[in-house]
Amino acid sequence: LDLIQNAIDMDQAAMETELAFGTPDSYKRAEIIYQEGGNSKSYAAVTLDEALKTDLPKGSVIMGENEAGEVVSGRAMDQFFTGDKVIHVQYDTTSDQANHVSCRVGGLVGSSTDPLFDGCLIESGSLETTVGDVKNSLSYTYDREVNNDNNRTLAGFSLVAEERMHRCDNCPYMDFKIFYDYYGEFDYAHQYAMACFGSTSTNFPNGNADFKDYDYDGRTQIIKKTTA
Repeated sequence: LDLIQNAIDMDQAAMETELAFGTPDSYKRAEIIYQEGGNSKSYAAVTLDEALKTDLPKGSVIMGENEAGEVVSGRAMDQFFTGDKVIHVQYDTTSDQANHVSCRVGGLVGSSTDPLFDGCLIESGSLETTVGDVKNSLSYTYDREVNNDNNRTLAGFSLVAEERMHRCDNCPYMDFKIFYDYYGEFDYAHQYAMACFGSTSTNFPNGNADFKDYDYDGRTQIIKKTTA
């Protein structure tokens, strides 16, 4: 597993910190971290002052600055096309997992785990893109607390299970098929976790659970084991 994927451990830790408080507010913060992340595949969704005049291929080098005027490097997270006004800049990472990226925001805003803005793009500035040997300058704006997101989250592992474990080449994964055949839902783990967060019940053909009478300690243990 690469460092970006390993960084999901930091989301797990941040979520568990909130769960440990055992209050309605802390559970809501934990759920936001579960769904929105904060540490893995960090990217900025910036709005360009003018729409793209040429296509911007996925992986194109993009350079900008942070609030301190230091260089921030990243790449186009997807293919963007002529006429697009919003692009996603995935921040580059280092080989040190604890400090692999200096922009960690997402669902951490308002939580006990402080977001890290040091390596985030400045809120209004200019990006330099490189496609082949052609460089372009793009002026942009964005909200660093709202528009710094994460393309990998704890919830996402279950939400993409159908695509990556059932409908992929040489699929389905046999272990996954056993659970799907029983629960009847591709995102059974996500549904289980969300029912536990909300103190409600699941709605599977088999293996339902009702969490209405569980206290915070019980629900915390179930969420930790469901998401780990």
